[in-house]
Amino acid sequence: MSWRIRHLALLLAFWCCGQGLWVKAQSESEETRSGMLVVRIATLEGDQDSTLYFIKTGRTYLQLEVSDSLVASLNPGMQVTARGTMTKEGYLKAVEVYASPSTPAASTVASATTSATASPRLAARSVDGVQYAGGVAALPQDPSSAAALSNLPWVQTRKVTEMRVLVMIASICGMPPVVQPTDLEKILFNMAGSYAKNLQNYYYECSRGQTYLNASNSRVVGPIPIPCKYSDENVTFTTEDCTYSDADGWNQYAQNYIQNIMGIDISSYRHRVLVMPRFYTYEAGCPWLGLGTLGPDTVGPDGRYLSSSVWISGEYWNNLMTYMHELGHTNYLHHATRGNCEYCDYSCVMGGCCDTRCFNAPHNWQLGWSNPLVVLNATTLGSGWFFFYQLPAQHTSNENTLLITPDWVQGYNFGRPYALFVSYRIDSGKYDDDIPGDYLFQTNIHMWDGLSQTSTRLTRWWGSIYTGEEWRNTTNMLVIKQVEGGTAGATIGICRMNQVYETSCGDGQDNDCDGWVDAMDPDCQDPTTAKAAEMSPPRSPRPPRPPSPPMPNTPDRPPFSPPPSSPPSPPASKRPRPPSPRPPNPPPPPPLSPPPPPLSPPPPTESPPPPPPTPP
Repeated sequence: MSWRIRHLALLLAFWCCGQGLWVKAQSESEETRSGMLVVRIATLEGDQDSTLYFIKTGRTYLQLEVSDSLVASLNPGMQVTARGTMTKEGYLKAVEVYASPSTPAASTVASATTSATASPRLAARSVDGVQYAGGVAALPQDPSSAAALSNLPWVQTRKVTEMRVLVMIASICGMPPVVQPTDLEKILFNMAGSYAKNLQNYYYECSRGQTYLNASNSRVVGPIPIPCKYSDENVTFTTEDCTYSDADGWNQYAQNYIQNIMGIDISSYRHRVLVMPRFYTYEAGCPWLGLGTLGPDTVGPDGRYLSSSVWISGEYWNNLMTYMHELGHTNYLHHATRGNCEYCDYSCVMGGCCDTRCFNAPHNWQLGWSNPLVVLNATTLGSGWFFFYQLPAQHTSNENTLLITPDWVQGYNFGRPYALFVSYRIDSGKYDDDIPGDYLFQTNIHMWDGLSQTSTRLTRWWGSIYTGEEWRNTTNMLVIKQVEGGTAGATIGICRMNQVYETSCGDGQDNDCDGWVDAMDPDCQDPTTAKAAEMSPPRSPRPPRPPSPPMPNTPDRPPFSPPPSSPPSPPASKRPRPPSPRPPNPPPPPPLSPPPPPLSPPPPTESPPPPPPTPP
């Protein structure tokens, strides 16, 4: 009898355990969802951000819990499929995200070739304010709809030529609007009574006249009364909370109100900005100061970019950099990083708030505003010699970058390809102005692994060098030095190392790129003595930033003095190699030749009033 009881108890235990496992399996069952990939960037307190990924089906957003590496090769606006399990918070914890079969293949979206030494010129073919490359006859839409040219890295296929912006001023749940349309227009447009600095001229200067935002292609509308709560078959939200679906509801409600109540056609506006009441984000408990989509959040049936969304806190309604930064996100630009700080590349408007400055070299390349002066790789950059380039200052020429793809590095072609962007910066004195001295009159090196212009990858500042300094990187076997620099540009030397230390003492090459060849190199004179672990000593502190000199008129590509044809006689021993002290407080370097005439945006018809107060 007792045996039977024990047997029944054992069976019952197995049955209960099995039921528990079955229930757990049901609650964590694998799910597969498909839709459009939407990426949002939330700007948080303390120079932090949050990147959020969603799958959008109709007006429904499903948030993904996903690592950046899983979506690194996917662009916003693509149709994707995600596989994973649902969390109790309602997110899909994805283990795989891939382009859906319905996404057009890259080969059907663009067919372009490029020289190893220069990027292709862009032909005058524009679609919705984006100009596409000549020779891409089969390109029916924005490349964001494709697996986006990942097989053609570093090929420019588009140029942003027009910013069609709809700015919607909202009053929310009885909170009054922060500004009236006529006052906001003075911040955005160059018109009668506009402020001395405005967004129209900001775009004009940073793009060198290649991109236009004005009162003809953009519009300010409002105030738009957004109710405390709303729900219909298309839009549902509350203003008592600040979930991302609520924020989407406010923006969509405003768009519907403008179209259906005010009778304004908004279909031509690609970038739709909602300016909220002062302190509303604080009252609603929003965790962000500003919010924007990386690329589009609405595309057409063919994948063409239709529109994107931006939310501006009322406290920042009059800050130009806020608009430039958030609209940069809608053009696929992620943040500009330095070290471990996501906002700390202060050479770029995609860095920290709130001063006016233009974009760094990788972001200019993404926008199509900058063409590489030369593209260097294992084929075009030989090793063991310095090659010298006359690099114009960024704001003086559209060809202002050296693009280096270090495919000579072992394993480069087996990982995620990346490129180094070498540029030379000075401040222009107006919009590209609030740049710290760490970047001015210096050659700046950035790394970017975005592959195509619509990739939403962080840019990374790797270093800057002043005249007489060098940047030596043994991982990429590369040395970059600034020979001379001035207000118009700099002479840059680039050398690809084939040895970290000179051991080939009879091949006629400067194998370690230290300026000495064969027997002239102390490594060959005394091979038993090892170099210091650090290839070059720490740099001495930089002098204070020199004042910006006046800029006379000059041609676009000034001639530069060539570097010395041969190095001077080597020292008796180059170990140890002390740093070369920089003279204290140097004046700005003399111009190599005068810079080109500045671009002249349309002048306002009357003297502008003083600038608006800065936000708290």
